Amino acid sequence: GYSHRLLLGETAAFTLGSLVVLVGCTRKGLWNYHAVPTLRGHLLYSTIFSVIFGIVFYVAVYSKNSKYALPAALIFTVSMFAILFLTLLLLGSYTRKRQEKLNQVFSDEDSL
Repeated sequence: GYSHRLLLGETAAFTLGSLVVLVGCTRKGLWNYHAVPTLRGHLLYSTIFSVIFGIVFYVAVYSKNSKYALPAALIFTVSMFAILFLTLLLLGSYTRKRQEKLNQVFSDEDSL
């Protein structure tokens, strides 16, 4: 069968890999320079992805225990939304600061 220890290991590896890619892309400026992080965008993306993964979670739990599938999926979806929204909010703030810094660097080079 599929053990919780294996699931925990896969989740940890996926999370660590995601964080490494995210930090690398953010620090190297690989985000679209013209993208402007907005509260509306953060809400939209958080909602879309939390609902998609909530549905997948519901289907997975329903096959094991249909009695608790809906409450578990709702808790999962709300938790996913909160995590995504907070992450996007923090990254959006960092991206704005990074863009301002790059604007200052480029404007200083233009004045030379």
